[in-house]
Amino acid sequence: AVSRAWLVGVACSVLAGEGRAAEPLVVRNDPGGAIRARAEEVRTLMRSGRRVIIDGPCSSACTMYLRLPPGQVCVTRRSALAFHQVSFNYDSARPAHDQIAMLLLFYPPPVQDWIEAKGGLRAEFITLAGNDLEKAAPICRVRRGLGPSRP
Repeated sequence: AVSRAWLVGVACSVLAGEGRAAEPLVVRNDPGGAIRARAEEVRTLMRSGRRVIIDGPCSSACTMYLRLPPGQVCVTRRSALAFHQVSFNYDSARPAHDQIAMLLLFYPPPVQDWIEAKGGLRAEFITLAGNDLEKAAPICRVRRGLGPSRP
């Protein structure tokens, strides 16, 4: 069954895209990157209504796609989301506490709760997958091949 939220997201995409919904952005094997750049990308996606499908490993800043509304982002069962603390100059001994707090705000409450239950963000990755992922993020209902991917 198609969720109402997904239908609303598609309708908004169609209206914004002059009659055509944009192909979904399919994310696979994304190692992350700079938080500010990813935050801007997420804001742009949010404004456009373009759907994001996380279909595989998604680490670090990649997990910020979870900030999108549930009807605009989903994960497949192949997904594994890896979280870690933010640090200056990739020096894990010097955490950037203000950036950690900002990053946590990008996640929906079920993901925040899961991170808290795991002891919070730290230098080592913690990975959200399987049953825990199904409880924390919307699962995609994809039947056919997926569209363009990143990276």
